[in-house]
Amino acid sequence: MEVMADISTQKVGFFTGLTLAQRQTLLPLVRQCTYSAGEVIVRVNQPATNFFIIESGEVEIGFQPYDGAPMKLDRLTSGDMFGWSAVLGRDVYTASVRALTDSVIFAIASQKIAQLCVRDHETGMVLLEKMAASIRQHPTQPVDLVMELINRAMRCDRET
Repeated sequence: MEVMADISTQKVGFFTGLTLAQRQTLLPLVRQCTYSAGEVIVRVNQPATNFFIIESGEVEIGFQPYDGAPMKLDRLTSGDMFGWSAVLGRDVYTASVRALTDSVIFAIASQKIAQLCVRDHETGMVLLEKMAASIRQHPTQPVDLVMELINRAMRCDRET
């Protein structure tokens, strides 16, 4: 189920430290989604269109090789993020994500992140910086992911 997110008063995780004006700028971009335990949020090879921020609950990132058993790659909880394929401009997700518990997750369309960067440079940069900070907290994230976010931030900086 999706509803318009109310991040205007959010004090948790990703939205902490944002000014009221920045939260109000992000508000129309963010959808609040609820998932039941066991529900698949994204599937490998599904079109990569959204970036996700976990408000509450726990999810598991997994991968099913065509010739092997399913692999569990990571478990994420409140404040963690996934859906990096969408942010990096990839066509499809490279892993599947399933809710382990009932979860509330904020979704932001990747194209809206890019538009925000052009339209509101300051808020766009804050958003990218928070995404990069999230990667630093998860050392399992590949270095190329960090580098790509830095490159996107630099392109955002040049477009203003």
